[in-house]
Amino acid sequence: MLSDTIVLMTSFLAVITRLFPWLIGVYILVMMAMTLSAANSLSYFDDEFFHLAKIQLFLDHGLYALSGGENAAGELLGTRGHLYAYGPIFTLTAHLVTVFVGVETWGTIEYTDAAYIVRHIMVSVFSFIGVAAAGWAVAIVTRSWRWGLATSAVLVSIPFWTGSAMFNLKDTPAATGYTLLTAGCIALTLPVDRVTRGTKVVGWVSLFSGTLVIWGVRPGLWPAIVLAFFAMLLIRARFNDFTRWKESFSALIFPMSAVLASYVAMMAIYPKLFLNPVKLIYGSFRETSGFTHDTYVLTNGVKLGAPPPWYYLPQWLSAQLPEALVVLLVVATVLAIWLVLRRLFHSTPSSLDFVFPAMVFVFIQFAAFPAAAIILRSTVYGGLRQFLFLLPAVAMLIMLALFVLVRHGALSRIRGVLPTVAGVLVASTIVTTVSQFQLFPYVTSYFNPTTVAGGIDGRWEMYPRKLAVGELYAKLTLDQRQRCTRCPSIDSFPSRYAAPATVESEPLQYWESIRFPPNVPKKHTKTCPTVADSVSRPYFGATITMLAVEMCDLTGPPVEAKTTTAEVDGKWWKKIAQWGWEDTRSGGVTSSPGQPAAIAWSMEPIAPGATRNFVLDLSVLDGSADFVTLSVTVNGMELDDFVMSAQSGTELIIDVPAPSIEGAPDDLVVVEFVLTDGNGTPVTNSLVVSSVRLAL
Repeated sequence: MLSDTIVLMTSFLAVITRLFPWLIGVYILVMMAMTLSAANSLSYFDDEFFHLAKIQLFLDHGLYALSGGENAAGELLGTRGHLYAYGPIFTLTAHLVTVFVGVETWGTIEYTDAAYIVRHIMVSVFSFIGVAAAGWAVAIVTRSWRWGLATSAVLVSIPFWTGSAMFNLKDTPAATGYTLLTAGCIALTLPVDRVTRGTKVVGWVSLFSGTLVIWGVRPGLWPAIVLAFFAMLLIRARFNDFTRWKESFSALIFPMSAVLASYVAMMAIYPKLFLNPVKLIYGSFRETSGFTHDTYVLTNGVKLGAPPPWYYLPQWLSAQLPEALVVLLVVATVLAIWLVLRRLFHSTPSSLDFVFPAMVFVFIQFAAFPAAAIILRSTVYGGLRQFLFLLPAVAMLIMLALFVLVRHGALSRIRGVLPTVAGVLVASTIVTTVSQFQLFPYVTSYFNPTTVAGGIDGRWEMYPRKLAVGELYAKLTLDQRQRCTRCPSIDSFPSRYAAPATVESEPLQYWESIRFPPNVPKKHTKTCPTVADSVSRPYFGATITMLAVEMCDLTGPPVEAKTTTAEVDGKWWKKIAQWGWEDTRSGGVTSSPGQPAAIAWSMEPIAPGATRNFVLDLSVLDGSADFVTLSVTVNGMELDDFVMSAQSGTELIIDVPAPSIEGAPDDLVVVEFVLTDGNGTPVTNSLVVSSVRLAL
């Protein structure tokens, strides 16, 4: 009887072993399908608008930045928005695809649902390339596609990777580029007896593609290329016992040709920046390492500013990775450090020499930039978003470590350990996958069960909460939308979210769309007794709130968080646009055609009766009139009307009196606009306010 049971179990395990690659393949396809299905589910967010404005300027003027304005001849007057920190490769590729499928025409960026869907799909496609690159890198080291497939499966099981693949047009392509760089370096540095001609060719293509994406999406990641080639030289020298340096250097010619080819390609694509490599390298490093960000990131109940303390990244990684992967990552890190140091300082060849190059390159991708950010106290925010390229390295590092332990280490000698580890990993993947479907499409809001047990709402920042504004907006009536002080425009989310619900609103109160759940402390003070509605998702017995709407009691016009006078110029449109505005894609705010509009900001308090001069840079979009009359009210006091041309911009210099609105703070500035024709009839032209600055 016992022998029959053993035979049956052995046969079952044999069947599972044979089906294992197919099961993993099906799992990867399911996760890819889930990622693609979110293309029209998420709302559009600020970064998308900024980068679409940048690619439009690139198509018009050859510079990937935000417009600083044009003269009457259409010539560019200047740029802003971190010219050297970002590149056009992803958005340009997406534009090519949108043109190919017929939702855009060449040279004109569209803001339609169809165009956004294609762009979101392209983000997903880039992520799939990263998944394939990570799996291929492990497969050529282990000479087993099973290990490669398992690596890809681990990567797509990480919710922050899959969730970012649904929308993140900045960090997902950059992470894929870095992974392609790592995979190419591994392929071109493996021991001679493990490299085929095909591996070399694919490795060269991977290295070329990876560096092209790095140059063309996040040029400030160029130190990754330098570190990779330094590691490549060190590995070659180690294999040559540090005696044949000339041979070691000559081995770099072939991979270096891929990097040079990618840079030459960028010179052709983006000549205005890449024809000056010294300026590009310096400017991209300066802007990336010194990126300005002055808000706090809620981390386990503590508001951490930038630069954050050293434990910021480890804490976020341990909170948003499944627990099993956290444990395996610690083991893999220790093993990688031991393996690399052992081979570097011992000249005797080892049976693990073929794993040595892969461990070096993967560990650099995993540890180099986080270590540099901690040591240099760089500006870091957004949780793991800026370090999304860590996640492919996490998957590769874990699987390479398991491979070493299974084939050459302790797991191969201790009975029962391997099935236990495999079972824990499979169980963790199942639990994590279920949670991704529960949170869909807000998968980046995943935190592991241990972290959730300590509380999420009011304790952790969720960068992508704004992706839920469309779902939340659909629950509001038309009246609620009109009085919602921070609700986005209709262009901020797919049209399927546009229909209002049939819920009556309370009179004489304002509705406020808030980024955090209700129990998070606000910077501003309001009485908001009622949470009207929210977007939330169940999570294994708990609930994670993405976004909520509060009904607030306000005496005067609603005011955003206080800003200092130094923050007025260049940042105001993110914080203080009030009512009547259509979108934020014009480098400022654009009023709804024919509707009154107002903006507000805060300044340092001034003495009663005193004034302060501000300059507003204004322009008028084409509409029904070539000349429009602009009626302006500042803190309840009417200014003299003046006429504006729709063909050119103007500066409006205003003397700001002390606020006269009952209940308003002493540092408040509220400016209201009405556009009419000469007879006082509202016109369909729109007003664009591109900057607010102190008068000199």
